[in-house]
Amino acid sequence: MRRDILLVVTLSVFLGPSAAFASAHRLAADKDSSFMSYHVYHLFHSVDGISRHVSCDIAVDSSTHRITSVTMESDVNSFDSGNKARDKTAMRAIESDRYPLVVFQSDSISYDSDTTLNVKGLLSFHGVAREVAIPVIIISKTNEIICE
Repeated sequence: MRRDILLVVTLSVFLGPSAAFASAHRLAADKDSSFMSYHVYHLFHSVDGISRHVSCDIAVDSSTHRITSVTMESDVNSFDSGNKARDKTAMRAIESDRYPLVVFQSDSISYDSDTTLNVKGLLSFHGVAREVAIPVIIISKTNEIICE
């Protein structure tokens, strides 16, 4: 029996007050505000999970103030779907002891405008790397920049 599951990953990065574009070449996300989430669509149900234990490195061109690369990773054991039994079963199924990280590494970034961009790269999960394209909206606020 073939099981079709669609996994959607959301990456959200909050760059705090120390992330001033004018003086920075590399930025780190605010660990208290950033998260990585997933949504699984299945024939009989869907599941959402979130990890707030995200490491993120963002490179910025200091002359254009544009993001040039993004790397994000999270320990798969840190994802929470709101159901501990389901999470424990999921960790066994995805072999979290063997493949402990989900990682996104950008290959290219194209800007549609100053606030919208398309980030393409490799999403590695459970020993499989897939090319994905992630639309990103940049929201600038006082002392912070939010990438959704």
